Amino acid sequence: MTLKNTIGLAAMILAAGLFSSCTRLKVESNPPGARLMWSRDGLEPYRPWPPNGWDTAASKRGNVTPFATTGLFQDTFFLTVEKEGYRRPLPKPVQLYSFHREKVSFELPELPETTTARMKAMGKLYYRGEWVDPEVAGVTEFEGVVMPKAEAFRRAQLAQGLVEYKGEWYTKEVAEQKLREDMAAQGLMEFKGRWVSAQQKALEESVDKEVAGIKVGKTYPDLPAPKIIGASTITDRAQVQLYNSTGQRVRFLFSGPQSAQFEIDPYRSTGVKIEDRILLPAGRYDIAVVPTGKDASGRDLATILGDANSAGLELSKKPVWASWPIANKTQYSFNYTGLEGDLQEALSDFNAPPPQIKIDVPTIEIPEIKLPEENESDKYLPRSTGGGGGGRRR
Repeated sequence: MTLKNTIGLAAMILAAGLFSSCTRLKVESNPPGARLMWSRDGLEPYRPWPPNGWDTAASKRGNVTPFATTGLFQDTFFLTVEKEGYRRPLPKPVQLYSFHREKVSFELPELPETTTARMKAMGKLYYRGEWVDPEVAGVTEFEGVVMPKAEAFRRAQLAQGLVEYKGEWYTKEVAEQKLREDMAAQGLMEFKGRWVSAQQKALEESVDKEVAGIKVGKTYPDLPAPKIIGASTITDRAQVQLYNSTGQRVRFLFSGPQSAQFEIDPYRSTGVKIEDRILLPAGRYDIAVVPTGKDASGRDLATILGDANSAGLELSKKPVWASWPIANKTQYSFNYTGLEGDLQEALSDFNAPPPQIKIDVPTIEIPEIKLPEENESDKYLPRSTGGGGGGRRR
């Protein structure tokens, strides 16, 4: 072997020995293309790889993942990676010394805006907490909000000033005309913002006229204020309870957004039970109570009581009136007591007296028991208190 070949072989062996004694570092990340950063003690600031004195040739190859390098430097570092649109992962310590290979992997969490951009690039929409295929989920985006396609269509029609009627969309004027035609075909007419029958309209107009006449004839309202008894489970109506605390039948008249009348027998109520509850739309009502002068059977009380009590009866037949607002989601109680002191007293005389039950309790005669008389001298002798048969002392 020539000297030249011997020198070349020795150089190769030396190079191989030096290479095998170097530290090898490999860094990967998901996603790739993240820049490798290092810190001596794990504290900020983190600086771009490489540290001073570490394989300066690495800077020529760049410092982005996937990254691999070798060097003769021995030390411990903290490594991390960073990439625009992602959160920097927690750092990891690496020991870089001779004859050692170090491999480090990082997962980079996406920032929300990065996820949004990526998903929208794929044609997906965020709906109810997840990214969905709009065709599969049946949704679309309308004015920046993801919603079912049917709802997006409805909002688009409303934005054009259209209104829906029986599943079709029309201008307001056309929809109202179609509604009037359909209601007329059913025999209904518009009254106080509602569609009612001719009979209902006539009834409400009759109540309004009667209450208006009572109102004109009064100098001041004298119906007591209603008592609010609590909240109602009905959210779009007011709930009303009516009590008649008199001995004659009365009529409650409500004139307002929805007029109605209620006839209540003596000492009875209505609107209290679920099956007969009274629900009225909110608003201001003129309310009148009209005594009828009749009992629960429809008999004229003046005839029953006679002329002697007619003054009290006439007094109790005068209607009373007041105007009160009622609100939705509220329960009201109206109690009519009347001016009927004489009438109540007369009715108590008219009613049949309650039956009286008489019970004859037999008596038992107990004969008197006489004790034997004692001699005068025996009164001063002591008696025996023992259980034996002690007798008198002699």
